[in-house]
Amino acid sequence: MCTLRRGALFPLLSSLLLIILPLGAKGGSTVNADRSITALFTVESSGHNKKYINETERLLPDVISEIRASLGWDFSKGGKIILADSEHFKKIVSFGQISAIAIPERGLIVIDLSKTASDPFRFRSTLKHELIHLLLHEHIKSTPLPRWFNEGVAQFFSDGISEILISTKGDILRKAYLSNRLITIPSLDPAFNHPDTILLAYEESKSFVEFLEDRFGKGTLRKILKGMDNGKTIYISISEATGTEFARIETEWIRSLNKRDSILSYLSNYFVTFLFVFGGLLATYGFIRMLIRKRQYRDEEEEEESTFYD
Repeated sequence: MCTLRRGALFPLLSSLLLIILPLGAKGGSTVNADRSITALFTVESSGHNKKYINETERLLPDVISEIRASLGWDFSKGGKIILADSEHFKKIVSFGQISAIAIPERGLIVIDLSKTASDPFRFRSTLKHELIHLLLHEHIKSTPLPRWFNEGVAQFFSDGISEILISTKGDILRKAYLSNRLITIPSLDPAFNHPDTILLAYEESKSFVEFLEDRFGKGTLRKILKGMDNGKTIYISISEATGTEFARIETEWIRSLNKRDSILSYLSNYFVTFLFVFGGLLATYGFIRMLIRKRQYRDEEEEEESTFYD
């Protein structure tokens, strides 16, 4: 999801998205991914690009099936996927590095083709990421769904891909930790709305959610989601799924960043030394081989001279 220009969403939806037809069936029955996906999600393009419409429709069955396997949930509502060109997409989003947006209350996904079409893997993962946003909002209704958890889960289950293009992944989180600028997880949501902190917000949400699954075992996120689906708050759901208080988990996560940074610092500090030692060993090895070859050559010459005089 992303930051919207104030007042830009609804004017755009009345102009850019005039091509949107009424949303698909909203029946209460669960829709299986092996049914005709076009009956569940309609794909449109602001540039009427048939190639990408066909590709998206081809990807949908497998992507939805993967989401079901990951989250244990099915879609029961239809939606629209709009493939927009750069000009139209800029009218929606105020932050230039955003490549897609999900608007759950309208069952709508808009993807910027100019940022995703050239990389098939990224396009597929972006599509998956936005569909996860829709599914989370469809199932979690009776309790607030924090933005940080929403984004973290979507990134975790979409191959680590977010809808924001980050060219320095990892460095943002590391620099924030080293400079004591980490944002506490409960205070993270507002950071998604500011250009100065949005990149860190994405990185922190991804890192923390990954930590939950790594630290407490596979299936932890599904347990948390199940608790929220049953109306429990995010913090109660996390505590019950892990058997640990949230504050303690956050402390452990920060310590894990310290441990990872210590390893990286150790390797970086000794990398130059390692290169010098390795280079010295190679030079010594080469010198010894040269001496051996020189001696062998001298022995061969002496043997030839001895044979000649005999």
